[in-house]
Amino acid sequence: MRRSAIRAGAAVALIALMLTTSGCARRTDVDADFCARFAERWDAFAGRAPDADAPAARDELLAFWAHSRTPDLVNDTVDEALKLTARDLQVALSESGLPQRTRIESLDNGLGIVAQECAASGHPITYIPAADAIPLADSPRLG
Repeated sequence: MRRSAIRAGAAVALIALMLTTSGCARRTDVDADFCARFAERWDAFAGRAPDADAPAARDELLAFWAHSRTPDLVNDTVDEALKLTARDLQVALSESGLPQRTRIESLDNGLGIVAQECAASGHPITYIPAADAIPLADSPRLG
């Protein structure tokens, strides 16, 4: 039994070492380029013209977020925030009334978490709040 515990401990240590040296270990900070591109892409989506193709803009933003959820760009907190924020964005654009308002608030929280993590990593960003970017389904978007 002692021998199997030693082997198991050695296996865990080896896997941790392999993840660290192979680039698969999750960062503890957030990549500076990711932070800049995150803010730029969100603001481009949020500031799109009223007649712009919202689904295409949304899909482009979601693709960037999905691509960015890699261990060499973001930490665990941002990875989880991107996952939840992507879900919130999709629902916020497809719902109306209270469900939409709730998702917009949640989306703003996710954006704020990413901004906080970027700032904590020495890469502060600003962004357009989701409430200013997504028109409520029961009210016209103001240009």
